[in-house]
Amino acid sequence: TKLSDDIMKALKDAAPKLSGIGLLPKDKARAYGVVGPVSRASGIKSDIRKDDPYAAYQEVDFDVPTENGCDVFSRALVRARETFESIKLVRQLIDRMPEGEIRAELGKPPVGEDFSRVEAPRGELIYYARLNGTNYPERIKLRPPTYVNDPAVVEMLVGEKLANLPLILESLDRCISCTNRITVVDERTGRSRKISLDELRRLK
Repeated sequence: TKLSDDIMKALKDAAPKLSGIGLLPKDKARAYGVVGPVSRASGIKSDIRKDDPYAAYQEVDFDVPTENGCDVFSRALVRARETFESIKLVRQLIDRMPEGEIRAELGKPPVGEDFSRVEAPRGELIYYARLNGTNYPERIKLRPPTYVNDPAVVEMLVGEKLANLPLILESLDRCISCTNRITVVDERTGRSRKISLDELRRLK
């Protein structure tokens, strides 16, 4: 289609600037445990929708795009190709959408705990919830993909020019609000702990 041709042409034009920077080799990607397009751009074919299918993903056909360049350009290519896969998914699901109510009745929250993971646009997103039968959960824990991918920035910046920093960071598609944490290091003991934005506001 014209849209796909235009996108791929734009990427081809940007290739000289994006290629060979922000490198994250496959072995390093595995060591850091990166997820989503960042891992797939380093040659790791991992996608929760394929590895641990949920919802209707077992009933539809789609590919998991990967690249082996391990750089900013590869991350852009993976995301572009995933856009086309998403369009393919939507077309299949529209044809199979059942008739009926469009709203689900939630009912009273159950008692218990559960763990779930899904493939978000940025990669594996993990949820943990412990419920007590009221509208106030005892515990909710999320692990967004940005929180997992961020540490790998250290590897991507080795030997890089300062001018490439914005491109490298953008190639991660970071969700800043997903990582509202600050590491506080006690200079006397060397101990460190993470605090959230809310905790930071309460500090005097």
